[in-house]
This record gives sequence, C-alpha cells and structure tokens, in this order.
Amino acid sequence: MKNINKKRFFLWGAIVLVVELVIGNLLYFIPIVSNIYKRYEGHPSTKTMDYFGGLNNWLFINMVFSIVFIVIMLCFWLLIYKRLPSNIFGSGILFGLILWVIKALPEAFNQWMLFIYPTQLIITQLVVTLVSLLIFGLSTSFFFKKMKVAKASK
Repeated sequence: MKNINKKRFFLWGAIVLVVELVIGNLLYFIPIVSNIYKRYEGHPSTKTMDYFGGLNNWLFINMVFSIVFIVIMLCFWLLIYKRLPSNIFGSGILFGLILWVIKALPEAFNQWMLFIYPTQLIITQLVVTLVSLLIFGLSTSFFFKKMKVAKASK
C-alpha cells in the first residue's frame, strides 16, 4: 500500500503546473503551429480577443482555467498512480496518453460535429495537445517519482 506525501505533492505539483503552463503555451509559438492559426484569424467560427474584453481578459480567463484543469489532472494522477508502470518513462507516456484520450479526442470530435471549424485547426489542436500532455505526463511522473511524492507505507 502506498500513500501520498501531501507537502511534496503540493510542492512538486506546483512545479509541474508551471512547467505545463510554460511548455503548453510555448508550443503555440512554433512557426508551423502559429502559421496555421494565423491563416484562420478572422474565420467565422473563431472569436476575437475583443469578445473577451481584450487580450488581458482572455489571458486571465485562459490562465485561471488552465491552472484549475492542471490541478484536476494532478489529482487524477493520485487516483491512478498505483496502476501506472513503475518506470518514469512508461508511466509518464501512459498518463499523458490517458489524459489526451479523456480530454482532447472528445473535444475535437465535438468541434467537428457542432461547428464549422477548419479541420486543419482541429488536427493541429489534437497534435499540440498530445505533445503538451505527453510532456505533462513525463514531468509529472519524473517529479512525483524522483521526489517520492508517493511512498510505501510501513
């Protein structure tokens, strides 16, 4: 039986959160990705920053949602970590793939079904989300296993 060191969970969870926010957002600056999104600026299915009250409001809303979602994903790790492979790479990849299947695939299917949304944007979002969640899974696995967030009880 294993239990969770709560102090380490919150400390390393905060570090994983920062890593995910930085890397997840940097992926959109890769020239291939940013050019695809730039091509569809003004598309009838996309909202402008003005819809949210400007760039600052959009960034705030996006950041708050991202933090809440990352915390939920870290808590999900608590529920399944015993079932993940014991090695860092295997557990990180599997955790990232599970999150991608739970989050990205239904979201992409919903966009495809309900909106006139460019297929290239949906595919781009799927790929960027996959890379982001694989990195998130690997960093969660690395930090949580190396820093002994979950430890064997005596």
